[in-house]
Amino acid sequence: IYQGGARVNNTDTDTDNFFFQPSFDLGEGVHTVTAVAWAKDFSSNSKHSQEYVFFIEALPAPTLLIPNEEDVVSKLKPRILGLSKSATLIHFYIDGVYNGKTEIIRHESGTANFAYKPFLNLSRTEHVVWAVAEDASGRKSSISNTLNFIVEDPAVSPTLLTPVVNINSSEDQPFIVGLIKNDYKLQVFIDHKLN
Repeated sequence: IYQGGARVNNTDTDTDNFFFQPSFDLGEGVHTVTAVAWAKDFSSNSKHSQEYVFFIEALPAPTLLIPNEEDVVSKLKPRILGLSKSATLIHFYIDGVYNGKTEIIRHESGTANFAYKPFLNLSRTEHVVWAVAEDASGRKSSISNTLNFIVEDPAVSPTLLTPVVNINSSEDQPFIVGLIKNDYKLQVFIDHKLN
């Protein structure tokens, strides 16, 4: 499909160079380019040049890593961590609503990591987050994987009761008893060391 005339740099030599840039973004996929030379007075033209074939790859979607369903999230602005192609910025959607973006992230390996903190507090309920990458030319990726997570109330400290000395214990090794919220595990520290 004819797209327009190229700019020719006249140098008064046997050959001149030229350049052309399409007026619209080419989509992802395979593209072909050929050119035809015309005399300045349009009295004659050449055959089509050799065909040049090139491919525009899709911008890969970012990968979200944290938080996930197994993480205990108590902060109202939890950090969202992930990976994306270098030289992209990442747009975030929380519960289907646009929340913000990162700056352009870069890494020499070609894959950069990112950390994003929501600009508003999230409610203490279940949430879903996904992201979209964008490169410097404005191309956007497809939607990333989605992460579901729950923002919970902060964990309540356990309550220690008076150590118990009974038939199964001694003053040197008393039973340490107390109360803890359901569905929590407990670590016991004695003299500031995990026991």
